[in-house]
Amino acid sequence: MVKTALIMGWQNNDKLSAIQKYAHKLKEFFPKTIESIIVKCKSLPFGIGQEITNYLIYPFIVLWKTRNCDVLHITSQEYAYLGNILNPNKLFITCHDLFPITVDAKNVNWNYRLRIRLGLWGMKRAKMVFADSEYTKQELIRFGIDAGKIKVVGLGYDDKIFKPAKSTFRKKYGIDDKTKVILHVGSEIDRKNLFRLFKAFSIVKSKVKDAKLVRVGSPQHSKNREKLQMLAKELRIADDVVFTDFVYEKDIPEFYSGSDVFAFPSLAEGFGLPPIEAMACECAVVTSNTGAMKEVSGNAVLCSPYDEKSIADAIINAIKLKGNKAAIKKGISNAKKFVWKNIAKQISEEY
Repeated sequence: MVKTALIMGWQNNDKLSAIQKYAHKLKEFFPKTIESIIVKCKSLPFGIGQEITNYLIYPFIVLWKTRNCDVLHITSQEYAYLGNILNPNKLFITCHDLFPITVDAKNVNWNYRLRIRLGLWGMKRAKMVFADSEYTKQELIRFGIDAGKIKVVGLGYDDKIFKPAKSTFRKKYGIDDKTKVILHVGSEIDRKNLFRLFKAFSIVKSKVKDAKLVRVGSPQHSKNREKLQMLAKELRIADDVVFTDFVYEKDIPEFYSGSDVFAFPSLAEGFGLPPIEAMACECAVVTSNTGAMKEVSGNAVLCSPYDEKSIADAIINAIKLKGNKAAIKKGISNAKKFVWKNIAKQISEEY
């Protein structure tokens, strides 16, 4: 029996972030040969309190609770800085991405960037670093992590939740059953490339008159929401764009299942889980022909994320795949590679 500590960070309530869910899902799906504990704490209030938690309180909690463990697995780059004080012979770290010091750097405060920089030193000490994708692996190598200690293991999706579902959102938002629905799920931060998606949708509208773009998810960037709404008015598509804001995870499958195309033309992703979730719900997928999206998206229709016409053409081609049994089967087959049981098995085999 291998006693494993999953060092997750702080958690203040029952609502799990994607990174927190990663640790919980590994624990849930590890084989019986792994005895795992999740090491977490509650954070002091935001600001200086959060940093006190990160650098003073949580390290002592980790050292104490992991003292008898065989494996120390830090489950996110956000806490990789703890690798600087842990036994390197027992140390494994998962890096989902390095965006706070690369593509998202201008939108991230200095102390968060510092934490990731310190985390790179922790990763250099680790026995092994798990990267979500080959794209993330190459980023790690670029920042000085030894390629020989990096193993690519993707993310998992919850196949109990993400499967074909009865869809009611069209009725809720007044969308006719015959209308072609282009769906986007996620935030509105810059690298999600929504300004180009909106411009691409205006091109689609010139060729597919009865179409709507449905945006699911909280903005995370209020100024971008305002800019997107202004752009929609300028493009004369405002009446055909629906913002739902926050939607519970359990309800997202009905959006995938009831849409004609899921469009995800991101500029960069550490993995890109939404296209996998969409495929599991039998929705045609359009995504970028670069980075992690190209790696993991199987039979998705690919586009250049820097070219509105390329995105529009891909969406129009994907609309034709609605109900195509062969395409649906390929999508489901690709998604099944990323069920949590498979991911947990790959990770545990390296301990």
